[in-house]
Amino acid sequence: MELLRPFLELRQRAISERQRANAKKVSIKEMPHVFGLMAIASSSGLTGELALRAISPFAPESISDQLHKSLLHIESGKSFRTAIEEWYGHTNLRPMARILIESMESGTSALPAFESLGLDALNKVRRNSEAACKKLPVTMLIPLVVCILPAFMLLSVVPTLISGFSGIDW
Repeated sequence: MELLRPFLELRQRAISERQRANAKKVSIKEMPHVFGLMAIASSSGLTGELALRAISPFAPESISDQLHKSLLHIESGKSFRTAIEEWYGHTNLRPMARILIESMESGTSALPAFESLGLDALNKVRRNSEAACKKLPVTMLIPLVVCILPAFMLLSVVPTLISGFSGIDW
């Protein structure tokens, strides 16, 4: 059992890396939705804290924990800025934190920034989807060569060759 421990640790590390990569992909796909929700909240005139409270029930699971954590910090007495600054560690929430803090400090509307951020995130999702679609023929080539091509040979070419050679007198 002691000999297998490094392999088991390596396997567990690979599984956790795969799960982290999948969570990152899901988070990237959900960000246009979040930016759209923030744009709607900003267009209705809500301040940063009220906007977070309004969108938190509708936020995707990938960021809802961060939103709830920030709201709990605000309720416990921290300032809005310090509660939002924790988002700088989250790659997808970093632009949203910058927009909210700058909007709060300057007193300007965050609506144009959230709209452009939403469009950029949507374009990023579209580019990632197009890249995945371009990789699909290459990945489908393996099952084609391994499974379908030999079956085609066995069902069409081999019987033709057998019938052709059976009619020849040796």
